Formats: sequence, C-alpha cells, structure tokens
Amino acid sequence: MSIITSKKFQKYFVPGIVFQSCVIAGGYGTGRELVEYFMGYGPMGGVLGMCIVSLLTWSIVCGVSFAFARKFRKYDYKNFMKKLMGPGWIVFEIAYIIFILIVLAVVSASAGSILHELFGFNKWVGIIGMSVAVFLLVMNGSEMIEKVLSLWSFVLYGVYFLFLVLVISKYNSAIGQNFATVPVTGNWALGGFQYAFYNLAIIIAVLYTIRHCENEKEAFSSGLIAGVIGILPGIILFVAIGN
Repeated sequence: MSIITSKKFQKYFVPGIVFQSCVIAGGYGTGRELVEYFMGYGPMGGVLGMCIVSLLTWSIVCGVSFAFARKFRKYDYKNFMKKLMGPGWIVFEIAYIIFILIVLAVVSASAGSILHELFGFNKWVGIIGMSVAVFLLVMNGSEMIEKVLSLWSFVLYGVYFLFLVLVISKYNSAIGQNFATVPVTGNWALGGFQYAFYNLAIIIAVLYTIRHCENEKEAFSSGLIAGVIGILPGIILFVAIGN
C-alpha cells in the first residue's frame, strides 16, 4: 500500500494504470479486438503493429493530452474538451456518452458470459453485478478508484505473466516456429493505427489522475509511461493466443 500511495507512483504510474484498466475493458478484454486488428498480419506483423504503432501513438497522444490538462488545470473531461474544442465540445459529449454506454454494455455482457460458462450462473448475475460494482466505485470518488485499480493492476499483470509462462512452457516450439515461418502480411501499421485511435477516447476518463503531477514535464512523462503500461498486457495476450 505504501508504494501505491507514494508521490512518484501516483505521478508517473497511476495515470497509466487507470488508462490500462480502461483499455482492457474496451480494448482487448475479450480478445476479439486483437483478432480484428492484429491477427490477420501474422504473429510478427501483429507484434510490430502493437509494439511500434499502437504503443507510440498511445504514449505520444497521452503525453501531450496529460501535459495540456496539467497546463490549463482541466482535470475533468468536460472542461478539458471545452478548452480543446471550444463550442464543438457538445458534439464530442454526445459521441462520448454513446461510447461509454457501449463499453459498459460489452463489459457487463462479458462478465455475465464468463460467470455463466465457468460457474453456470445466470448471465444476469454477472451483468447486474458488474453494473453495481461500477456504480459503487464511482460513488466512492476518484481516490477510491485509483486505489482499487492500482491494486487490481498488480493482480492483473501477475495473471497475464503467469498465463504467458504457462502457454510458452507448453507451446514454446510452436510459438517460435510461427514467428519464424509465418510471413508478415498486409498493412500491419494501419491495423496498429486503427486500434490505437479507436481507444484514444479513453484518455479523457484518466485526466483526474493528472492532478498528482506538479508540472507539464511530469504529466508528459506519465503519458509516455501510460502507453507502455496500456499495451503490454495486450502484447502478452496476443503472443499467448495468437500463435
């Protein structure tokens, strides 16, 4: 807990952890997104799209956005978008509400399906349970959200790395052979850009974490780190399931 509450951790890593948590929910939690944007380019092509294009896009855009938010002290999405877009912010507001509803629907449906497949529960148990959990977190404020997501991130990374180790230990030769023999096909850079840009709307949900940064340089650095934190579990999952 002392690590999570340390100033450096809050400045440089909490924004990335919250960003990663949002990306997992809407970006690769089901694995379908990785299939859609990366699998068709071959193992190496998919990794290149994620490691070069998506990672750099997220890091740079997060860095600039976080520095912008810190400079003008706009830590909520409405004031941030008003400063960024002027009167046009209302268009984004409508689109963002629709986006959030879609993400919540996907996450809740996934929770319902997972509980049903693993334990035989009615799907509505997972759907309602996830909705109630989100509501309780939001009602307890941003500080509670930061702590919960930070703790959960350590657990999540542990699970992802354990999953990767188990897969590699069993399919090591097959994974190596696929990377060596399956050719890179198609425009993997385009797939990386498409995946990165459709997830960028998540950034405004992370802005409240930038209040820990004391200047624009710290905010920009935290954005660069956020890109790495956000994409790493996706790379692990892609290597594990895509080969």
